[in-house]
Amino acid sequence: MEPAHYYSQDEIKLLQDKALIERKNRLLAHLGDQLAHLGEASKELYPELLTYSTNYKVSKGEQQDGLPFRLLDFPRYFTKEDVFAFRTLIWWGKYISCTLHLKGRFLIESKENIFRKLDQTEKGDLLCSLDGDEWEVDLLAANYEEFNSIDKAKVESANFIKLIRYTPLSNLNKLNTFHHNSLKQLLSFTPYAKH
Repeated sequence: MEPAHYYSQDEIKLLQDKALIERKNRLLAHLGDQLAHLGEASKELYPELLTYSTNYKVSKGEQQDGLPFRLLDFPRYFTKEDVFAFRTLIWWGKYISCTLHLKGRFLIESKENIFRKLDQTEKGDLLCSLDGDEWEVDLLAANYEEFNSIDKAKVESANFIKLIRYTPLSNLNKLNTFHHNSLKQLLSFTPYAKH
């Protein structure tokens, strides 16, 4: 009986290439280790955040829109009503992003800082999400827009806010600097950390 799918020679060759998967697995393990290092460093730089998050968490997966990823959450406070999280995501084939996610009391307590940033003439290169699926990570989705294009009324009526910096994967060797700079910049939108 013939197979239901015809496999091309390229597909067969790919299946035979165990070195490819071994390289992928080593790379993802190194990324996980580096994110854990960044989590430890973040705890040391911002010990006041331990009030909200006792530790960091490195997560991994293979199927974020069909692609592998590694991510670091610190701080990480998640309930149905309240969210205070800083997430660094390395998404295979896509980009590296750092996201500050605020919801509930954390959003309410941060609005004054957010409004102050909106009033600044230099607003930086941030993306923002205020509506739609708050767990959407694809920055090409319709619910992402430039931070400098939003107004106070939209922030005032939002149930959550996500502020995002991103960089191409070609900048992977600058991950530590990108992470630390993003953490410092995005925490300045909150009253929870030294600035």
